[in-house]
Amino acid sequence: MMMSFAKISIAGTLSAAPEKRYTPNNVAVTVLTLQLPPSVRMGQSANSPKNDAPASTIKVVCWRNLADVAEPLPMGQALLVEGRLQLNTLTLQDGSKKKVFEIDATNLFTLPAL
Repeated sequence: MMMSFAKISIAGTLSAAPEKRYTPNNVAVTVLTLQLPPSVRMGQSANSPKNDAPASTIKVVCWRNLADVAEPLPMGQALLVEGRLQLNTLTLQDGSKKKVFEIDATNLFTLPAL
């Protein structure tokens, strides 16, 4: 079950090449992995140096025409992503459930290096 929380605008860098596929109804979908800049890394306290916090990433899903725009973007490209922040519940192989955030993108903007 997906639940939409809020609109979001976030900047980051592509940490992997985009992955494009098609749904059974032939709708294009491209998945991006966006690495967040150190200032917004999750789990980092205000007193810790920026370099000791682990890199935070978030999954970005682009549909239809936006999927075609996102597909050729190179790894390392800085982006501003606008969309809806969603919380998904995944069932793992052992039967346990895990909640993950992802962005259902509505716009992508390329940026100079962050």
